[in-house]
Amino acid sequence: LDTTRQPGANFDMVNLNKILEDVTILLMPEIISKRIIVKKELLSGLPHVYGIRPRFEEVFLNLLDNAIDASPEKGTIIISSEISGPPENSLLPAEELSTVPWVKVAVRDNGRGIPEDYLVDIFKPFYTTKAHWHGTGLGLAISQEIVNNHHGLIMVESRINEGSAFTVLLPAAEKGKICL
Repeated sequence: LDTTRQPGANFDMVNLNKILEDVTILLMPEIISKRIIVKKELLSGLPHVYGIRPRFEEVFLNLLDNAIDASPEKGTIIISSEISGPPENSLLPAEELSTVPWVKVAVRDNGRGIPEDYLVDIFKPFYTTKAHWHGTGLGLAISQEIVNNHHGLIMVESRINEGSAFTVLLPAAEKGKICL
C-alpha cells in the first residue's frame, strides 16, 4: 500500500456526484463493450464532502471497475447517492461527526455475487478472486484505506447470482463547518 500512495494532495470541498459522472464517462468504453446498462440515481443538491478529489476518484473507479467485471453481458449497474444519517454500530472518530448529515453512495451490480465466506477477506491487501492476470487484490484495500482516512465507512452486501452492493458513507461538509 505504501508504494501506491501518491504524494500529498490538498483537501477541498468535493462534489461526489460530479466524480461519479466523470468516472462513469472514463469507463464508458468498457461499459459499452459489455453492453451494460448504467442507471444513475444521484440526488440533486447532494452535500459536498471535505476530502481529496483524486482519492475519491480512485475509490469509485475501483468500485465501478469491479462492478463491470462482475456483471454479465447486458447486465445492470446502479449508481446512487443520497443523504444519510451516521453509520450505525460504528465508532465515529469524532463526536461532532454524529451530528452532521452523511453522504451515502452505492454501486450495485447484478453480477455473480461474492461467496459469503469471501466477504471477510475482500478488503485485505492482495486478496483477489480474479484470475491471476486480471487483478492485484489492491483495489478494495486501497479504497477502504482512503474512505477510512476521510472518516468514512465502506460496506458490502452480496448474494450469489444476484449481485453485490458496495456502499460508501462519508460525513458531509456543512456550510461554515468542515467535518474532519
